[in-house]
Amino acid sequence: MIGRGYCRLLLCGWLLLPASVVALPESDALPQPLTLEAALALAGSAHPSLNLAEAAVAAAQADLRAARADRDSELHLDGRLRWLQPSPIAADQDHGDHALALVARRTLADFGRTASRTASAGQQLQAREANLAAALDHHRLTIMRRFFDVLLSDMQFALASEQMAIDYVTLDRLRDRQQLGQISDVDLLQMESEYQQSRLERQQAAAAQRQSRARLALALGRPGQLPSELVPPQLMITRELPPIDHLLAQALARNPQLLALRAEVAAAERSIAAARADSRPRVDGHVELLATARELGSSDRWRAGVTFALPIYQGDRIDAAVAAAQAKLFDARARLTAAEYALREELLTLWLTLSNAPLQQERVAAQLAYRDLYLDRSRTNYELEVKADLGDAMVRLTEAQLNEAKTLFDTALAWQRLGQLSGENLSPSSTGESH
Repeated sequence: MIGRGYCRLLLCGWLLLPASVVALPESDALPQPLTLEAALALAGSAHPSLNLAEAAVAAAQADLRAARADRDSELHLDGRLRWLQPSPIAADQDHGDHALALVARRTLADFGRTASRTASAGQQLQAREANLAAALDHHRLTIMRRFFDVLLSDMQFALASEQMAIDYVTLDRLRDRQQLGQISDVDLLQMESEYQQSRLERQQAAAAQRQSRARLALALGRPGQLPSELVPPQLMITRELPPIDHLLAQALARNPQLLALRAEVAAAERSIAAARADSRPRVDGHVELLATARELGSSDRWRAGVTFALPIYQGDRIDAAVAAAQAKLFDARARLTAAEYALREELLTLWLTLSNAPLQQERVAAQLAYRDLYLDRSRTNYELEVKADLGDAMVRLTEAQLNEAKTLFDTALAWQRLGQLSGENLSPSSTGESH
């Protein structure tokens, strides 16, 4: 759960937010204020990364439809317009020799050619659908990261603003003392340099605010619509971490990227069978209904038959097609193995990160408690005019609050990614606005 200090800092960052980051209203504008739930709800909307995956699915569906159509019936109309000079002894002396034929054809058997191609195309479609699911997972993670980046940029701006204000007050006091001859020009210039540095850092923090909002708008598929106000989520990330062996088994069985690559391997295997099937026989049936302008004794009213084609020699065409399909199979298997290795490494890294998360959270909580009490003491001393370090204590407290938020967001992203890799529902729950 986000701490009170975190919320105070976000509120301070919002009050100090430069007007330049507030976007003008547009059609189909983002919700204002924007919550994490509303942002994630836009994950399935139009976005280039998802459109590419959707286009690949559509292409695979078309390939599957084309493969299934190899044995579909064909019906077409053949026509002929021809004039001739008949022989003097011909019974029909008409010059028109026109003809019209309605022809129906269908492949009766291709000995596994269509079945292999259909199976390969079906596996390719499964691979593209799994890639689309993986793209959606990645896009949701990107939206979360960009959302958190905006919140952190606001906090960083608040921190930089506090530091600049403190440096300005200090510099102003030193100028008065320098006029009284109490400090040297060197000390004054040193403070002037520190103040100019804090001014620069504040300006950079303001630029980072706009940049983070622009990136979030792009992730949400709303380029140019910079969200002005974000609602800090109340993240519940305290849960028991499953054993690494259990998560690994789940990931190897459910991970969308691995499912896609396994489907590609299966498709490549079917492609080899389809390439070899091109050397097998083919049996076609056909029916023709004919009408001719010249009535001859050899003119048919209809025809029906079966044709049988057995390839005898095709050169290296079949061997080359099989070799190309085998190369694709080797490539798919290599990419699958590489993806499994990468998944094992990333999963272990996330698991170790989350194993250490409770200790990290205790550390930042202790640091925040210390800075909070130190600020109270500094405020008391300031009122008693004992020690004037109140401004520095406020900055250190703000730094602790920023560190707390970073730790929380990093942990939430780790849980989200772990859930995506393993296929389990490990995403951090958000119950709305922080209090």
